[in-house]
Amino acid sequence: PAEVGRWAREAAGRFHGSDDPALTGALATSAAAAWRQGDTDAAIKLAARGAQLGHAARSGQPAPATRWALDALGDACIIAGRYDEAIDAYRAGMALAEAAADPVTLCNDMGGVALALAYQGRPADAIAQADAVVARTATIDNPSTQGWAHYFAGETRLDTEPGTALPMLRRAVAEAERAGNRFLLGVALVSLVSLQARSGDAAGTLPRFRWLISHWQQTGAWTQLWITIRSLIEALHRCGNTTAAAVLSGALRTSPTASTPAGADAPRLAVIEQDLIARLGAAEFQSLHAEGAAMSDANALAFTLTILTHAAAPAPAER
Repeated sequence: PAEVGRWAREAAGRFHGSDDPALTGALATSAAAAWRQGDTDAAIKLAARGAQLGHAARSGQPAPATRWALDALGDACIIAGRYDEAIDAYRAGMALAEAAADPVTLCNDMGGVALALAYQGRPADAIAQADAVVARTATIDNPSTQGWAHYFAGETRLDTEPGTALPMLRRAVAEAERAGNRFLLGVALVSLVSLQARSGDAAGTLPRFRWLISHWQQTGAWTQLWITIRSLIEALHRCGNTTAAAVLSGALRTSPTASTPAGADAPRLAVIEQDLIARLGAAEFQSLHAEGAAMSDANALAFTLTILTHAAAPAPAER
C-alpha cells in the first residue's frame, strides 16, 4: 500500500544522518516508494544510502535488507535511464541473495538485469537473461515469483517477438491475480494491453486503459501511470484521436514525475509525434502540445479520465 512507503520515508527522514544499519530496510522501502511516486532522484539517494549502511553492519556481513536496498537502487536507476548503474546494483543484489539462499530476490534482480539490457537495445541478451529467470523459477511455488518471471520474459520480447510475448504476459497477469499482487497485475497488464493495441484492436483496449489509469491513481504510482499514458497515446493515435494524443504528448514530455521513454518507446513516440504534426499541421500540433505541457499532473490525469469516460471499465480478467 502507498501508506507503507510514506511511513518508511517518514522514518528515514526522522533518522536522517544516523549511521545505524538497522535503517537499511526503511531506506529500501522508502526508495521503492519514491521511484513509484515519480521521484527517482530521491529514490536513488535513499537506496544508495541504504546499501551503504547495510554494508557497514557491525557483524561484518551485510545486513539482510542490503539486498533489498540494492534491488530498489536498480529499479530507480532503470526508471532514470541509468541502465549500466542498474545492472551493477542488481548484480550486487544477486550475489547477496544467492549467499542468503533467497531465490525470490535473486530472480527479481536477474529479471531487472534483463529489463535493463532490453532498454539498452540488446534484445538477444535480454531474452536470454529473462529465459534464465523462467528456468530458475520453474520449481518455485510462488505465484508472484512466477508472475514476475513471465513478465520479464514477455516484456523483453515486446518488440522482437510479440507473438511469443503475448501468452507470457497473459500468464504473468494470471499469476498476479492468483497472488493478489496488484502492482505486478498493473505492470503486466500495461504491457499486455499495449501489445494488444499495437496488434490491431486499439479501440478495444481503451476500457482497459481506463481501468489501468484508475488502478495507478488509487496507489499514487505516478511513474507507472505515466508509462500507461505513454502507451495510451499510441492507442489514441491508432484510433484517430489525434487531438487527445497531441495534448497528452505535451503533458508527458513536461511532467516532473514522468520517466524518459526507454528502449523502443523513445523512437516510437517520436514517430507518433511526427505523424501527428503531419495530420494536424505544425501550428495545431504545437498549440495542443503546449496545452498539455501547461497541465499539472492532476489536470493531465483528469483530462485522461475524461477522454476515456465513454469506455467502460471492465475487470482485469476481461482481456
